[in-house]
Amino acid sequence: MWRTVMLAGMMLSMSSQTGRAEDPLLAWGYHDYGQATVPSLPSGVTFTGVSGGIRYYSLGVTSQGQGIGWGYNGWGSLNVPALPSGVTYTNGAAGYYHSLALRSDGQVVAFGLLTRP
Repeated sequence: MWRTVMLAGMMLSMSSQTGRAEDPLLAWGYHDYGQATVPSLPSGVTFTGVSGGIRYYSLGVTSQGQGIGWGYNGWGSLNVPALPSGVTYTNGAAGYYHSLALRSDGQVVAFGLLTRP
């Protein structure tokens, strides 16, 4: 299985080595809040998409439809909402203070700082 998982952010980049789903996701760039430390996943589970916030955090969607965030969570940007039974995450976007995630039922959820600081 092949995947296209690549991110070139303002201060963080991520990619797999060859594009094969079984290859680990690599990250480099700013690492002051752990945003370049890609979390370990269970055997057989891969990242199908990633997004990096401006500097502080990263988000990923797994092959099982789970949303995972890592790095700085000062604004709640990593607090991925729980899903109803039978619903998965299909995509996500990490912003500066907030995150957005697309669910398999078509709904978009927002989390993090949702007002202007």
